Amino acid sequence: MRTRTSAAPAHSGHLPEPIGWEQRPCIDTGDELWFGPGDGADRESLKESRRRVELAKRTCAECPLALRRYCLEQALQFPADEQYGVCGGLDSHERRALINAGVRSISEIGPAAAA
Repeated sequence: MRTRTSAAPAHSGHLPEPIGWEQRPCIDTGDELWFGPGDGADRESLKESRRRVELAKRTCAECPLALRRYCLEQALQFPADEQYGVCGGLDSHERRALINAGVRSISEIGPAAAA
């Protein structure tokens, strides 16, 4: 899975990986699940995209809450125009909406964030 946790933006500190990070359900999935077809691949239909996003979100839901919150916290460190794919249980549109509303940390959206 391609994540941005190893390449955190310069303006934010990289959070230490939480306990259990190595056992997360997404560890052996391909980038396509989270970000869609890569360059040079056939474009997916809207129906295929929705199905893929739902599968990615279900995979996130299998993860312990602390790990989902960690992924979401990392993703929220990027600007709205740099949000891609599914991360922390939310798709890019959902994360952009949070960022555009001024949310920069999951602590700003309460304990149910990424639940």
